[in-house]
Amino acid sequence: MKKETVRYSIRLSAELNEAMEKICARRRNLTKKGIIEAALKEYLFPEGQDKRELEFSRFMDRIERRMKADERYLEIVGETLSLYVRVWLTNTKELPEEQQELARKLGGKRYKKFLEILGKNLQGNRTIFEELPGEVYCTKDSFFSAEGGESTRDEGVS
Repeated sequence: MKKETVRYSIRLSAELNEAMEKICARRRNLTKKGIIEAALKEYLFPEGQDKRELEFSRFMDRIERRMKADERYLEIVGETLSLYVRVWLTNTKELPEEQQELARKLGGKRYKKFLEILGKNLQGNRTIFEELPGEVYCTKDSFFSAEGGESTRDEGVS
């Protein structure tokens, strides 16, 4: 059984007609009627557009949550570094001139050891955030939980 169709007679601007003819010439099985029907369906029944907007909105919400998490990570790292520097400068006395060369050599060795430990931690995916107490740093589940109570965080993304 065929769909019932209604015949319309319309006039289009030469610009629109030319654009439709170019598209139809480039694509097989595409007709002017098909283009006009698709445009009218989209205009009269914008469900597809609403769905795309909803999907885009959800995508942007996920990005926003990730950015907030990254912002929190950076805040913790910045505070940790500033606290360390403040404590170090407060409690470390300046060395006399004759001890400074030895201190530089020992400092270089200690710095290399620090880099080795840092490298191992990064390769093993261990971070300082895993060592922080929950009062200071919230858990992944509590930070990334959606309003509906389900976690929307993608696996494998830090």
